[in-house]
Amino acid sequence: MSTGAQIAVLPPVGRRGERSRAQPAPTQRPLMRLVAVGALGLYGILRWATMLSPAPTWRLLGLLGLCLALAAAGALRPVLGRGVVAIAAILSVLAMFALSGVPLAWVVHLRIAVTASWIEGGVSALPGVNVPYSGINDWVRVVVLLGAGLLLLDTGFMLAFVPGGLGDLRRAGAALPLIALAVIPATLVRPQLPYLQGVILFALLALLMWGERVRRDDLAAVLTLGAIV
Repeated sequence: MSTGAQIAVLPPVGRRGERSRAQPAPTQRPLMRLVAVGALGLYGILRWATMLSPAPTWRLLGLLGLCLALAAAGALRPVLGRGVVAIAAILSVLAMFALSGVPLAWVVHLRIAVTASWIEGGVSALPGVNVPYSGINDWVRVVVLLGAGLLLLDTGFMLAFVPGGLGDLRRAGAALPLIALAVIPATLVRPQLPYLQGVILFALLALLMWGERVRRDDLAAVLTLGAIV
């Protein structure tokens, strides 16, 4: 009697045991991660573009491309090697300055002192400007673009050089610069639809934080639910 009772309350071993072994706990899906970073980064640069008139859309898209390239290099680091990823990181910094508006010749010849002097002038002019900025001081625009570039590359570096798997803490750290990219402009330029923009930001953040855990079979249902909300 006692033996039969023990057997009755034990969970079935066959299919459930196989199912638990077939689903590993830590899920790493680099393609989904790139999609999530790209979506949140795209929203961030669209918000950042509201601080300049006319909006430097193509330059900001180029900066976002650098972030995604670093994230992709991080996912391929076991194949490429740390040396290749490090070289890509250095080149991305130089490209960031060029995309932000620093003369290409200065970047190529590493005219650091001259570049730093003009950037300092642009930073000192920031407190007196109105946003969206449409003035004639090109270095104010360069400094604003550099701010976006630094935030995007910050995320790119975290994803490129993260050791081992990307846990929740590191994932949140990579998301913070992208959140700042979207939130800082709202403190300077009043958003037209603040509640809607808040919902969009939350949805994109949730995609970055937990999108890799959603099974492919359930992805369509999750996207449909998100669209309805």
